[in-house]
Amino acid sequence: MKTIALSVDYSWIDQAETTLKSIYAHNQDVKTYIINPDIPHEWFMNINGYLKELSSEVIDLKIDLSRFKDMPNPEDRISKMVYGKFLIPELIKEDKVLYLDSDVIVDKNLDQLFETNIENRPLYTVVDYFNPDQFNSGVLLINNRFWYNNNIGNQLLDLGKKYNLNNTQVMMNAGFAQNYGKLDPKYNYQIGYERKSYWNDKDSFYAFFDHIKEPAIIHFTERDKPFNITDTTELREKWWEYHNLEWSKIIFRNFELNDNYDKTFDGEAYIFTNVAEVQNLEELVKKLPNIHFSIAAFTPVAFLLSHLSQYDNVTIYPSATAKKQIELINKCTVYLDINYGDKNKMVLNRIKRRQVPILAFNSSRSESRNYDAY
Repeated sequence: MKTIALSVDYSWIDQAETTLKSIYAHNQDVKTYIINPDIPHEWFMNINGYLKELSSEVIDLKIDLSRFKDMPNPEDRISKMVYGKFLIPELIKEDKVLYLDSDVIVDKNLDQLFETNIENRPLYTVVDYFNPDQFNSGVLLINNRFWYNNNIGNQLLDLGKKYNLNNTQVMMNAGFAQNYGKLDPKYNYQIGYERKSYWNDKDSFYAFFDHIKEPAIIHFTERDKPFNITDTTELREKWWEYHNLEWSKIIFRNFELNDNYDKTFDGEAYIFTNVAEVQNLEELVKKLPNIHFSIAAFTPVAFLLSHLSQYDNVTIYPSATAKKQIELINKCTVYLDINYGDKNKMVLNRIKRRQVPILAFNSSRSESRNYDAY
């Protein structure tokens, strides 16, 4: 039986269950330990009622958070349960353990990963795409016997306390130095660095990113997460597909991803704006439910725009990169030049080159453009 470990508290139960659904959608004979301080045991009992059909189970491992009272407070979006991974050798007895962060989804069978010979290293992992001198700590194939015999977990906790390190990835890279094995990058396909890479001119990031055709484990890094109200990450829809998947369909293998999430629209309207004020936009959204509206900006967006995500036919793209802009331009069937304020000439020129119809209102249209206005 394969062994996986997660470390979460109740505030992340929704994300943890999405990770579990993705694991068991592609794998069986898997025991998953959930290291936690406060998740009700009934949650485990309910999931195990399904997983017995897959010869699998989730195990409730309760810990006292006071274990981490002397640890530095992690970055603002992370609870102290991030340190729970260091208790794996103390709490779990299996020799080989796959640790996953709970902003991870599994998109393939993991049998080949678990066949990795780990005897000669304390762990196997994937290089951090944006910090290639480090490994990324969100996916770790742990030589748990080595960790137990060498008291690795407590050594890492002591290291964090001594040097006031509040980032477990920094702690682990300092502790292991280069003493780790490298996994195929498909086992930690890191989503979330796109915007940072774009503004830092990291073309190598995109080349590496595009090289992986079939990622097995998808990791939503950074603060952009698919479960935020809006985000700039790729593969947001895939996370929600797993989130919305019913356990009954998983155990009977009676599902197709994309089956319930995708909706066919009669057209694709695109709007790029530098300001939150867009003329009559909400009225158009309401009156045209069969048209999908993509609304993008180079910056985070105000509530005046972000609240439109409540409609089924709207997708918001804040802080959109040029790559995302091109993708949206190529997909749209009509461009709405209805934002107030400055217009983006690059977007309008690309739209014109593609000969996409442009519609506008008289009071918000581009003064120098010749197209239909109402």
